[in-house]
Parts: sequence; C-alpha cells; structure tokens
Amino acid sequence: MLFGPFGRSNLTEMWDQKVYCSLMFCLQVDLNNWLLVCTDKDVPRAQQFAKELEKVCHHMDIRVGYPNVKTLPNDRSETYLRAIRDNLTREVRSLCVVWHLEMSLVQNPPTRTQEIQKLSKRRFS
Repeated sequence: MLFGPFGRSNLTEMWDQKVYCSLMFCLQVDLNNWLLVCTDKDVPRAQQFAKELEKVCHHMDIRVGYPNVKTLPNDRSETYLRAIRDNLTREVRSLCVVWHLEMSLVQNPPTRTQEIQKLSKRRFS
C-alpha cells in the first residue's frame, strides 16, 4: 500500500479504510512472524505502521505479533534486497518494507519495487 503525503490524522483514517476494505474478504491469518524492513531514519514510520496494523487487525480478530525489524544503514536498493534475501525465511508470514517514496523515485527508479516483488513472489508462492 502506498500512502501519499498525508498528515498524521489522515494516515490512520486512510489506513483503516484501505486495509479494512482490502482485507475484509481475505482469509484471516495471524501475523505471528512477519518481517519489517526500513532504514535507520524510517524507524519511527515503521513503528507507526506496525501500531496501525495491529489496531486495524485487532478489529478483524487477526493477531499481530511484534515484527522482526531489520534496520538498514542506507537507502540503496541493493541494501534492501540483501536484507530481504537474508531474512525472508519459510517461517515469515508477511513482508513489509518502509521507505520514503519521494526520495526513492528520485534516487532509485521503480525497479526497487519490482525487485522486491520478485523476491517476495518466489518466497510466498
């Protein structure tokens, strides 16, 4: 899910609406073991994401455990891909990646998203 430049008050509202609408017809699967990847600078955003996910999932009777958080020293695509490759084990139920979209589009073309999708498809399919 991509969220634009919303303020904090809109983030929760948009998150609740998008996630609830997206997940209400899905099978309920507890997230006991999930991977959250972000840079050192994005840790507050990642923590906010995890809190919002837990709040939304609670209303759908989905249990969310604390994520396995991998913080990265830089924002390079290779760093993200290496961290995902090294930590995406068979036990991981979900992968979440947090980064500044605006910076990413300038510094890294959309290939980062495509490469992450390839890695996750191999693991989750």
